[in-house]
Amino acid sequence: MKRTEIAEKYKWDTSLVLENDQKFYQIIKELDAEIKEFASFEGKLNTAENILLYFKKLTAFDKKDARAYLYAMLNQSVDGSNPEYAKQYDTIKALNVRFTTAIAFVDPELAKLSDEFLDDLIKDKRFVDYDRVLLNIKKQKKHTLSKQEETLMAGIGNFAGFSSTFRNLDDIEIKFKKATDKNGKRYHLDNASYGTLIRSQDEKLRKTTHINLHKGFSNFNLTISQNYINQLKYSDFCSKSYKYKSKFDSALFNEEIDKSIYENLIESVHGAFPLFYRFADAKRRLLNQKEMNIYDFYVSPFSETDFQLEYDEAIKLVIEAVKPLGEDYQQIVKKAVENRWIDVYPTVAKRGGAYSVSCGTGNPFVLLNYGKTFNDIQTIAHELGHAMHSYYSEQKQPYPKQDYVIFVAEVASTVNEILLCMHVLNNTKEENVKKLIINNLLQDFYSTIFRQTMFAEFEYKMHNAVNKNKIITFKDLNNTYSKLQKQYFGKDVKIHKYAKYEWSRIPHFYTPFYVYKYATGFISAVAIVQNIIKYGDNYAAKYKEFLSSGCATDPVNLLKIADIDISDPKTFNNAFSFYEELLNQYEDFCKE
Repeated sequence: MKRTEIAEKYKWDTSLVLENDQKFYQIIKELDAEIKEFASFEGKLNTAENILLYFKKLTAFDKKDARAYLYAMLNQSVDGSNPEYAKQYDTIKALNVRFTTAIAFVDPELAKLSDEFLDDLIKDKRFVDYDRVLLNIKKQKKHTLSKQEETLMAGIGNFAGFSSTFRNLDDIEIKFKKATDKNGKRYHLDNASYGTLIRSQDEKLRKTTHINLHKGFSNFNLTISQNYINQLKYSDFCSKSYKYKSKFDSALFNEEIDKSIYENLIESVHGAFPLFYRFADAKRRLLNQKEMNIYDFYVSPFSETDFQLEYDEAIKLVIEAVKPLGEDYQQIVKKAVENRWIDVYPTVAKRGGAYSVSCGTGNPFVLLNYGKTFNDIQTIAHELGHAMHSYYSEQKQPYPKQDYVIFVAEVASTVNEILLCMHVLNNTKEENVKKLIINNLLQDFYSTIFRQTMFAEFEYKMHNAVNKNKIITFKDLNNTYSKLQKQYFGKDVKIHKYAKYEWSRIPHFYTPFYVYKYATGFISAVAIVQNIIKYGDNYAAKYKEFLSSGCATDPVNLLKIADIDISDPKTFNNAFSFYEELLNQYEDFCKE
């Protein structure tokens, strides 16, 4: 579908960020001039007054820069083939490299400050908005380079567009052979249509969809592999340059996460393999198949046509589902719809998937590729969870503390998804719909915990190999992923020869050590929803306090605001106990 065919109310309103392209380039010009002004701070970041002035100027610059970046990102997302949008995106990225280079002296100067002086600043009420920044400076001292080294590292960023290379291939250049159903009907296949086709009740359509998509990526296996290997090398180089042992260590250190949480996740998921194998076998029986194939996991054994909604109705359902979070929460969701914070439908050259993004404007933006299924409705709830997290943080926190870290980002989104499922489950009288929802909850465990943890193991193995100076090739990437698939899916699931290329289509691998947070976020969300249901408004208020906290403290303690201790293995066990309860009901369906 062409973008011109979509009604305006279903497209996001980029004028909420910047009025037009002319304003974008005007801001770029202003920012370029301001970059030069930062040079006046060099050699002077040794007094409270100068440091405070620098922080305030940096905040003002960041606010303006974030608007320009968001504007360019939103434009490119809806039409990746538009050269003007590509120019805007490249322009703001290049400006940010220039800015990073210009302030390369800052971190080395601040790192020279004594701990005692930094502690005094932290206690100073004038720095209340920047106390977390100051704590981070203190923590990062041993990982701070000299001015010359920081300048060099900033310049290297010009050559690190591995994610952009992947997106160009993924969204635009890779073409896929059409998928075919049992009657010989052919279907256009791309990233946007894949989610709908892979859920088809037609087994042949699922099979050709999964095979043809991954075969398409296999045709670019050498290019994507080299691009990802370069990403791995770049990440390792940067981490070692900043005096970390590895990218894994730097990623967890900078998000204040102990590696035991990562280890607990993998250990807990491995321990739950028998439950997952039971799920696979129960689904096989419910699908009335002799064998379970890797492309069968996304289809529901129960007709999804029994629960398909047009977008406007889906939004109403989501608003009703989040009622336990309070009327204020519901009103913000309504505002998001009415003020066009959401871009709804798939169109030509639009970025696939979904996301939420914000920059302190007070109106987060949500990208969707809506297709009417319950899975699409869950995506609405998911992305609005992110958006509400941003909204509450921006309302409560000063700008330097608004941007919550990725570790807690997936909590709010998943809470909304589970609330949606529980709302439908508790309010429908249709048995088939109840079965559909239980299937979807189990499916969420598969896609968000088991699958994301498999991704997490894969990237850990690959980063670790490069960190140990091992030479890796496309074969190593493919074989490592293939072995993990066999381990996670078990011996009874059939895996076709092109499935091993799945790793090459995962965009989050270009944001190292992101994917495991989906799993920990889901595990946290299970406990939060259970508390919302059990304790009602009092707990909902506590949860919204968590949403309003931004990055005011470290992520583990942020979760403790909502009474969740993610460092405790019991939290993981609780989630899998809930999973087993759902699984028992699911297996009962096989007896009917």
